[in-house]
Amino acid sequence: MPFFRCLLFVPAGDERKLEKALHLEVDGLILDLEDAVGPSRKTKAREMACQTLKEHPGRFFVRVNPATSDYFLGDILSLAGAPAAGLVLAKTESAAHVDRVDWLLGLLERERGLDVGGTEIVPFIESARALEDARAIATASKRVRRLFFGGNDYAADIGVEYGGGAFWYARSRLAAVSRAAGLEPPVDTVNPDFRDLSALADDAAQARVLGFQGKMAIHPAQVEVIRRVFTPTAEEVEKAQKVVAAFEAAVQNGSVLAGVDGKMVEAPHVQRARNILSTGNPGHKS
Repeated sequence: MPFFRCLLFVPAGDERKLEKALHLEVDGLILDLEDAVGPSRKTKAREMACQTLKEHPGRFFVRVNPATSDYFLGDILSLAGAPAAGLVLAKTESAAHVDRVDWLLGLLERERGLDVGGTEIVPFIESARALEDARAIATASKRVRRLFFGGNDYAADIGVEYGGGAFWYARSRLAAVSRAAGLEPPVDTVNPDFRDLSALADDAAQARVLGFQGKMAIHPAQVEVIRRVFTPTAEEVEKAQKVVAAFEAAVQNGSVLAGVDGKMVEAPHVQRARNILSTGNPGHKS
């Protein structure tokens, strides 16, 4: 599966921002039909999103409106079978929301002669209720391969400011749930302050340490910082290579333990090292 260190939001229908985004060093782009698009522009933005997907197949995720909104059905009718990397379901609150999308996509795929199950669903976890139901959401459909964390809405829901200690539990839970459900590691929330790049780096580092594969961005200025944080340093790569080499040598000699720089190395350490070498993220499964 693709590895996403940085995903950049682009308002669907904003041609200027879209053109700029296409030339940035990002691992993926998210066309936004929800928060970035006002009610009067939903239909036009949807049409432009479909055109963008045709011109750039497989490069974009699309964030559709919540399953409970008046715009949801129009989004799904337009996007079922479109060449998107996946549909990001805003404000996923329960497994029932995923079931609704899965069922509707399946009907449309059969009707249109498309590969049933071919469209990925990415639940956006943005509230306390969603966080507590995260395991059920993660396992609601085989279309779900990863979870996104919406920290801004989550913070508002529990009545705190963005970031800090309030996110330790949420991030830890989503990382653990993703692993238990056999999903890819989750992708972290947008940081709304695109001017404070030092704070962004600290924010991204916490997410990485807790097992996230990457982070979303809302401004081009955030991209380089996020990619740097989620890319292993030369020292990390060197250490990972030493761990793998030492363990493989030990196995050749009939042992499952090895020593590296005065520390014991066994299978879990080797798996983490191999993950760093193969994907650049210690939380990613190989």
